This record gives sequence, C-alpha cells and structure tokens, in this order.
Amino acid sequence: MKNNLDELEKLSANLEEFFEENDIAPKILFQVNLVLDELVTNIISYAYPDGLVHEMLIEISFADSTINLTVSDDGVAFDPTTIPEPDLNQSAEERELGGLGIYFVRQNMDCMEYQRLDGRNILFLQKVVGS
Repeated sequence: MKNNLDELEKLSANLEEFFEENDIAPKILFQVNLVLDELVTNIISYAYPDGLVHEMLIEISFADSTINLTVSDDGVAFDPTTIPEPDLNQSAEERELGGLGIYFVRQNMDCMEYQRLDGRNILFLQKVVGS
C-alpha cells in the first residue's frame, strides 16, 4: 500500500476478507485491524519527511492458530520495541507525549520484533488466536 491515509480502507477490507476466509473470530479481527491502523497511521505520519510517495508492504498469514503479520517500510529508521511503556499511573498532562500507540500494540499482540534490513523497517507481529 502507498503511504496515504486513504489506503487504510482498502487495508481494512483486505483484512476482513482474510479473517472470513480463515474463520477467525471478529474480536480478533477488531484487535488486529486497530493495531495495523495505529502502526500504518504512524508510519504515514512520521516515516516519510521527504513528502514523496512510498510503498509499504503488509503481509499476513495464519497457521497453527497464530496470525503472523509483517509490516515493512522504507521510511526513517524507527524501532518501536525500544520505546518504554508509558506510566499509566500519571495523568495525561503529566505523562510524556507519545508511546500509547506502541503500548496498545504490545497489549493486543503476543509478539513484536523489529529489524532494519536493506534500508527498510521490518516489524514482525504475532497474535495467537484464543489469547
């Protein structure tokens, strides 16, 4: 998909079709869709300071009760696994800005790994169905 927020609708429709074909519960679809929406929106918003059109690659597979997702982009290097968890005991005014989206991803996925390879950010996510 291109780095354009209008592409999110197509991503959501493709996810829905994939989940239906694999008979995965709507609750899991909702979680994965929100996670991808958060990640892709952040990539589109922050990874491309040049303002040019770029392509992101989103791959999904399902095997052994596990959804595997890979999100790849050629944007500015960014490792979300290094972002510390926000202090949720602080009020929104006291808390440092940012980090809640990554926290949300961590809470809804069972695995999150990052690597930078050949000028690309590659984020690998897993969700075990039933968890």
